[in-house]
Amino acid sequence: MNLIVEMTDKLGMDYYYVRMYCEGERLMMETPDPRMKELNRCMSMRDLEKLHWQVNGNVRRLVFVYKEEGYSIVDVGAEFERVIVSKLMAQSLV
Repeated sequence: MNLIVEMTDKLGMDYYYVRMYCEGERLMMETPDPRMKELNRCMSMRDLEKLHWQVNGNVRRLVFVYKEEGYSIVDVGAEFERVIVSKLMAQSLV
């Protein structure tokens, strides 16, 4: 599914539009269009750290750290919860 990811690293914070999906025990992020700002990651779900829900009013974000980069999934919808979060729960990560 396509969604917006906020990523923070040692250079600062930026937003990316990515295609996110699970492949086995890996969480995949790919830039769907080569004309867009690129963010391509293949993350082992076991290596995700500080995974938690951040709630601000009626808005929930899934937040985690992977290899010293902070990620916040901004656009959390029903499909995301059904597919991605259920996979993370199966891994006992959320």
